[in-house]
Amino acid sequence: PEGTHNAQVFLDASVFEEPGDWWYLEDKDWIDTWATPLNNQVRQGLMTLTNYFNTYIATSNNTVMMYGNYGGTAEDGKNYATIRIAA
Repeated sequence: PEGTHNAQVFLDASVFEEPGDWWYLEDKDWIDTWATPLNNQVRQGLMTLTNYFNTYIATSNNTVMMYGNYGGTAEDGKNYATIRIAA
């Protein structure tokens, strides 16, 4: 039927998918820090994308880094828990 294509794709994917790194974090602060303003202020045209990046990238990085350091520092580029946006 017309409206069931997404359900089948979801079921097929569930056979191979595994939890991502985010699965192991203790709360959802890591995503709320950047997703809430992106999905609200930016999406509604109340904030430019440039202003969003300038405001929330550092905040998001700091939130994620509070969970712990996984193999390096943000400065040496080995910390996979750092959001990197190319300018």
